[in-house]
Amino acid sequence: KKGTLNGLTIVIDPGHGGNDHGTTGVNKTPEKKINLLTAELLTSKLRSAGAEVILTRESDKYVDLRKRVAISNQHNADAFISIHYDAHESSSINGFTSYYTNSNQKALAQAIHKGLSTKLSLKDRGVQPGNYLVIRENPKPAVLLELGYLSNRDEERTVTTDYFREQATQGIYNGLIAYFDARLK
Repeated sequence: KKGTLNGLTIVIDPGHGGNDHGTTGVNKTPEKKINLLTAELLTSKLRSAGAEVILTRESDKYVDLRKRVAISNQHNADAFISIHYDAHESSSINGFTSYYTNSNQKALAQAIHKGLSTKLSLKDRGVQPGNYLVIRENPKPAVLLELGYLSNRDEERTVTTDYFREQATQGIYNGLIAYFDARLK
């Protein structure tokens, strides 16, 4: 039904976890922690719209990358979204990026990215092909989101706020609604 996610299964993958910390921000923000906070907020929005949401991890534990893909397949996911925050050796690099690998993933990446671009004030780094196992080995529509650079002091300050997470998850939600609405015959 247009404007809802009823009957859809969405797998949310909060990147990293456990002994895999991901990156650590200039101000010591652990990526694995804000990935999970962002995923939890997104989960509640998607469930409110009728989706069945499966998280690859619900606590600070390590989950193997291939296991994350297996979870997507086991649940026959209609969409797989991996949540990350980025880092670069140059602290001036900033912005958000949406990655896909396979051609069946591009429309999802574009729709979610468009949703994010209407909600985030960060630099738009676009939709790009990416060679990440969780999307490369995933036959489902899958996207890996990098929601800002923790290696950039100002951006780290921005992306660690409740307001930013609210805007980012609303953008992802809007993008998913648009993606699935476009697939209705």
